[in-house]
Amino acid sequence: MSVVYLEDALSKIEKLPQSNFQEILSKYIEMNLAHPFRTTSGWTTRIWLNMLLRKQFGRVIDWTKVDKTSYLQAMDRSLINQLELNVLSQRALSDDIDNLDMILNGLESSYFFDET
Repeated sequence: MSVVYLEDALSKIEKLPQSNFQEILSKYIEMNLAHPFRTTSGWTTRIWLNMLLRKQFGRVIDWTKVDKTSYLQAMDRSLINQLELNVLSQRALSDDIDNLDMILNGLESSYFFDET
């Protein structure tokens, strides 16, 4: 995405609803499309996703439970169909939101999702 359109895209993303898991996941997909940096783009948006999920539902995704290849394939297909990403993400949901080791280990694991 060109930086020329970034401010408009982020404004639209900010206004997207986030009252249920599917809406948050849709917002996450849009944020990934808008994020201007190729390297670490996914990592930073995964942190953002967990912050939204924690705030709205008291849950986070334990990224150590998500297979890199399955996740990347689901993300590629998410523009057409979000079901695969939805199922993959929900399987890894945790309500252990105060377990800093789990959260940090998951984020560290997900950091390597962006390597090509």
